Amino acid sequence: MIVHLLFDMKEDPKQNNPLNNEVIENMMKEKLVKKMTEIDAPESEFIRLGLKG
Repeated sequence: MIVHLLFDMKEDPKQNNPLNNEVIENMMKEKLVKKMTEIDAPESEFIRLGLKG
């Protein structure tokens, strides 16, 4: 089950089909966590996005 909104904008510009690639999904999660940590996002945002908790 896909639970994200990651799309290949080149191949799917209308965003009809979320990516089904666990490697890319995990890479993007790691980047998001890193940036959120850098800006000192509240823990509630990590929980809301399913990144902690």
